[in-house]
Amino acid sequence: MDRIHQAAHQPTPSASALAEADQLTHNAGLLYALAAADAEQQGDEHRARDLWQRADQNLATVTA
Repeated sequence: MDRIHQAAHQPTPSASALAEADQLTHNAGLLYALAAADAEQQGDEHRARDLWQRADQNLATVTA
């Protein structure tokens, strides 16, 4: 219960902080996509599949 109580009193993130978080998440998704493409070029299909999944997850979570 202590954690719930503490979380209830945390300040709400500002719009600019949320926008920055979205941008960082988007950038991470792009980096995963680049790494996935590189893994494909190197013939590492398992790694490429994992990286594409991570890219998709990051890009799907961006709200802006």
